[in-house]
Amino acid sequence: MIAFVRWCVLLMFVFVLQVRVPLPIWFRPAFVLLVIFFHSLRFGETKGLLLGALGGLALDVFSAGMIGPQILSKGVVGYVSAWLPRLFYRKTPVTLTVCIAIAALIDCAILQTVFKAFSLSWTIEPRDVLGLTVATTAVGAVFSYMSWQRESRAGA
Repeated sequence: MIAFVRWCVLLMFVFVLQVRVPLPIWFRPAFVLLVIFFHSLRFGETKGLLLGALGGLALDVFSAGMIGPQILSKGVVGYVSAWLPRLFYRKTPVTLTVCIAIAALIDCAILQTVFKAFSLSWTIEPRDVLGLTVATTAVGAVFSYMSWQRESRAGA
């Protein structure tokens, strides 16, 4: 329980970082998505889904838009991120980076589908999807390497 509370505090910290820190338009990594990814990688599908839904709720509440799209997309990413790396033979920084890119694309695809289904004016341009995916994957590659180093030292 204490570990989950720590992850929730980390999630709220990166939420503030993602929303309040001005970054260039071409480099806006989804820090909330990265926290959800690594949490579900460590603790499994159920807890990943729960933290993803909480992170999505925070993003929806403070976006002044419709409540629900971010909850759905981040919850699905939290669920999928737990079993996605298991599809690969070995868990390495490269495979984790590929999984982060897939999770970012899943997130964008779900958001785009929900907004199109409800005919909302907000849409994601293809170049924005590419920029978000590349930025999130670049930052996630650093964290996946650090995570892999930590696990390899602990296992040795």
